[in-house]
Amino acid sequence: MNWDDYKFFTALAQAGSVRAAARNLGVHASTVSRRLEQFEARLGTTLFHRTQRRLTLTADGEAVVSQAREVAERLEEMEARLRGTATPGDEPIRLEVPDALLLSTLMPDLCARCREEAGLGLSLVPASKGAQVSREQLDMALRVTDAPDLDLIGQPLGRFAMACYSVSAAPAAFVGWQGGADVDGGLTEKLRMRDFPHLPVPHAAGSMLALRAALLGDLGAAALPCVLGDALPGAMRIGGQPMLGTEFWMLVHPALRGDSRVQRLQSWLRDIFTARVDLLEGRVTIRA
Repeated sequence: MNWDDYKFFTALAQAGSVRAAARNLGVHASTVSRRLEQFEARLGTTLFHRTQRRLTLTADGEAVVSQAREVAERLEEMEARLRGTATPGDEPIRLEVPDALLLSTLMPDLCARCREEAGLGLSLVPASKGAQVSREQLDMALRVTDAPDLDLIGQPLGRFAMACYSVSAAPAAFVGWQGGADVDGGLTEKLRMRDFPHLPVPHAAGSMLALRAALLGDLGAAALPCVLGDALPGAMRIGGQPMLGTEFWMLVHPALRGDSRVQRLQSWLRDIFTARVDLLEGRVTIRA
């Protein structure tokens, strides 16, 4: 038995594509494809239905992933018991945050709560790192997704609204998006086609920080989450009304279900998102 086979297989089952699984694992896509072929050959069955866009589990694949999850849960429980606690009190909680939130006005709200709470440290991990919520990498994650990992404890916090922004009232170009899943790429394209289908797209950004810099550098209009775009000095909304995007989830590793510090952080995040829902959904603007 090769445990790495199950690691690659479960990464594929969660990501739904070879490219996304490779990004999450930090390996080349050809490595993931080769490992899947070898695993299927060893088991003598097909684990995924393959299309150009997505991998979906076969009946045998569903059975394998179910058993693999049970084994993983037992191993996590064993590790938690051996360590005496899932998250030691003197270690920061590892929280993945999308770049759009790291750059937004919501972060000062969270930082203020942390300053007031002795003994609760945060290790903020950008979503661009592609880490997994596991005992080795992350404790919690805030993610834009329409398919949250069913192995994690999840709670929806609302939806990001997105709109088009520019520092010029009549931009000459549009900046495309080539980044990760921390922004709804499909909604970005819908906004472009609705508001500026006539503009060329000579530039693209691979991260939210890069997109912000391109916008402020007047390379063209860009689609941004309203929670970020409405707070950018010098930027203005242009085009039509904001569109609501994919749901935003708070995900927690199940081994941390009873951890009091994690529960406090969950409560803070719910409070912050509830208080800022109009900003998140683009109904109000705020200027830095």
